[in-house]
Amino acid sequence: MAGQASSQTSGSTGSQTNVIYTRSERFFKRDDGWYYTTRENVDMGPYGDKAEAQMALVYFIERTQWPDQKQLRAYINSNKSA
Repeated sequence: MAGQASSQTSGSTGSQTNVIYTRSERFFKRDDGWYYTTRENVDMGPYGDKAEAQMALVYFIERTQWPDQKQLRAYINSNKSA
C-alpha cells in the first residue's frame, strides 16, 4: 500500500540492515516499486513510479511540522490524565 513505512531486512534471520542514504539517494527502486527515505531513515512506499514517490515526499514534508509551544503543552496536558 502506498505511503506505508517499509523496514529493511536481510537474510533469513530478518535482522535490520543499516543503510545510510545521501540526499541524492533519497529515492530508490525495489522490485515492488519506488520509495523515498525520510530524515528519520524510514523508507516510505512503494509508489508506482519515481514521480509519484517525489510527489508523496512533497506531500509528507508540507504536512509535517513541529508543534508550537501551545500545541505541545496541550498535548502534554491531555496525556497526563490518561
